[in-house]
Amino acid sequence: MKTKPNVRVYLSAEDWNEYFGARQDNKLIQCLSSELNLQQVGDQFEEEIKIAGAIFAEKIAPECSGLPTLCITDMTDPVALDHFMQRVFMLNELQQYKDNLSVKSLIEFHSKYKYLFMSYSQAGYKRSGKMIADAYKMPNLAAFFVEYCDYLLAITSNPPKRGDQSNTLSHLQGYFKKNISADEKAQLTQLIDDYRHQRANLSQPIEFMLELLQRHPDDYLSQQRYFLPYPSANQWRKLL
Repeated sequence: MKTKPNVRVYLSAEDWNEYFGARQDNKLIQCLSSELNLQQVGDQFEEEIKIAGAIFAEKIAPECSGLPTLCITDMTDPVALDHFMQRVFMLNELQQYKDNLSVKSLIEFHSKYKYLFMSYSQAGYKRSGKMIADAYKMPNLAAFFVEYCDYLLAITSNPPKRGDQSNTLSHLQGYFKKNISADEKAQLTQLIDDYRHQRANLSQPIEFMLELLQRHPDDYLSQQRYFLPYPSANQWRKLL
């Protein structure tokens, strides 16, 4: 999360100026511009630089196959943008472990992201957890890293559904039960139920959980990327 993700932009000069020039007052565009290191193709950049995503107009470049991608027609869609940003920041953080790869570092990464994976897929959450648990058995950790990375991109290929988000919120709620008051528990339960039945946006139960973490600190929960997968996540979750 500390390193700004590098994203290649495959746009014509005209499209670049339209979206990143004329539309700079659009808050979704501002999010892309401020939180990502955007590299317009045609500019000079280091070949060895780690790329975490791509923005394109029509056709995805072959070198970006498998990366998180965003079409310019979706750049002002909160759901598409949130999905893209989550995957870009996830991949960017995972890439930071590649140069000093170890089973310990992969366990550390996975422990931060496991509930984000749960919000996408219960089956993916379980299988990715088993992959990490078995990582120490792998004879070639570099090959395992590629397999693990590909699997995470596969299970996060579609935006999370409301039902999966609700189940993840309910699961996280269990960590608070021992420390919060009856009133706080009731309020959290209500917010999760309201979100489940489309009476509240996603930011409401999450922001309340973050408030509870300030009142009742928990090191394990505080490191969970689900709560803030990228810097402006909760701003856009108000629209989800």
